[in-house]
Amino acid sequence: FPQSLALAAENSGQGGWSGVLTDAHRQTRIEDVSAVYYRRPGPFRLADGLDDYERRWATQEARMGFGGLVAALPVQWVNHPHRMAAADYKPVQLAVAARYGLTTPRTLISNEARAARAFVAAAPDGAIFGGSRPRRLPMRAGPSAVSTRSAHLGLVGAGGVGVPVHLVLDRTPAVGAQLLQRVKAPLDSAHAGHEPGSAVG
Repeated sequence: FPQSLALAAENSGQGGWSGVLTDAHRQTRIEDVSAVYYRRPGPFRLADGLDDYERRWATQEARMGFGGLVAALPVQWVNHPHRMAAADYKPVQLAVAARYGLTTPRTLISNEARAARAFVAAAPDGAIFGGSRPRRLPMRAGPSAVSTRSAHLGLVGAGGVGVPVHLVLDRTPAVGAQLLQRVKAPLDSAHAGHEPGSAVG
C-alpha cells in the first residue's frame, strides 16, 4: 500500500466500516475479513520522486488512514498492532513480567558511561547490552539490526554508550524461556498421566 493495493472504504455512521481492498490478483471485502495475522509488516510503498518531507507526510497519512482502518476492524488479531506497540517498550516488558511473577534481570537504562561501567562491574555473571527496542533500522546502506552483545568494561564507552539510551542487563535466563517452562510443565504433567496403555477414568 498504496502503490499496489487500492482501498475504498466507507463508514455509514453506524460505527462499522465496509468497502474493498483490491490488488492485481483479487478483491477483498473489508466486512468479510474475520482474522488478521500481523507480524512485522514492511514499509509503505510510496511513489517515486517524493522529497523527504513529502515522504514523511505520505507515510504518516498511510499509517493513520490505512493502518487506522485495519486496526478498527472487529476481528480476531494475532496480534493487534496497538497491543504490539504498547508491548514494544523494554521497560514496560520488564515491569509486566515481574508483575506476573517472572524473574527479571537487574537492569540499567542510561546514557552515562560511568553508570554503565559500574553496573557491568557489579554483575556477578556478566552483563549484556543493546538497544532498548529490538528492531531493524533503516541505514544508508540498507536495513541493519540492533544487536545484543556481551558487555565488558572495555566495550562500555567505546563510542557506544553516551549517544542514545542503552539498556544493560545482568546475564540471566531469558523471560521467554521462563514462560515456555511455565507452559510446558502442566502439559508434560497431563501427557504423563495419559501415556498409551494407561487407564483413564
